[in-house]
Amino acid sequence: GDRDLASSRLEALRQREGDMASYRYAQIYAQLGGKDHAFAALDRASEFRDSRLISLRVDPYLDPLRSDTRYAMLVKKIGFPA
Repeated sequence: GDRDLASSRLEALRQREGDMASYRYAQIYAQLGGKDHAFAALDRASEFRDSRLISLRVDPYLDPLRSDTRYAMLVKKIGFPA
């Protein structure tokens, strides 16, 4: 519930991990209600072939994204069954 704390931790993670933590950024953005940022981070994770994407369909932190049409498109892009 502390958006300022979440934002500061996200920035610290970004400085430490760079693009390699894109999946984790997506989880954080999804929980903060930042769908556009979350999908951008997931697209970036896809470019890096982040192994965390294996959890895309079951990750509860990404639940806020599932009703968005971009979610189904991402699942298809990665190659998971619909």
